[in-house]
Amino acid sequence: MGKPITSQIQPELLARENTVYSVRVPLVQFKRLAELLNDTQGDFTAECRFAAWDAHTKVYGQLQAELGLLCQRCLQPMTLNVDKPFSLICVESEEKAEALSDELDPVLLDEDRKIQIVDLFEDEIILQLPDVARHEEGDERCQVGKMEFGKLPEGIKEEKRKPFEALEALKKDLKLK
Repeated sequence: MGKPITSQIQPELLARENTVYSVRVPLVQFKRLAELLNDTQGDFTAECRFAAWDAHTKVYGQLQAELGLLCQRCLQPMTLNVDKPFSLICVESEEKAEALSDELDPVLLDEDRKIQIVDLFEDEIILQLPDVARHEEGDERCQVGKMEFGKLPEGIKEEKRKPFEALEALKKDLKLK
């Protein structure tokens, strides 16, 4: 288990100590993420290391969270377990972020070369969300049955309408004039 970490950090200083840090943040503190979740109960946790990398500071480790989503198939609550490695490169400006190769994920530091823990990890968690949240196939909690809207009484025949019937009548009316 690593040392606990404060809400605002200076990655360069942490990289000098070469220590493993533990991060625990309530999900409700991630404002943009909270808007995407059905339930903000629980915590985000991460074990992270800071290291000097090239002319930057690298933050890497493992992030974990249980995210409460709403299944878009059955509209019932579901939990998405996230347990994923991450690797971020701290940069001071957008220009430096764009100069990095596409394989590297940049994170912007403020003018004091510091960053809020929430800002450091929020995008990483959002990227773990599926495009469409739904239970796994075969999950008995997610049973959407066949939709039936009732039956017509016997003796009533369904009329098959021609889609251009009104245009045909209009055409005849125009020819008569």
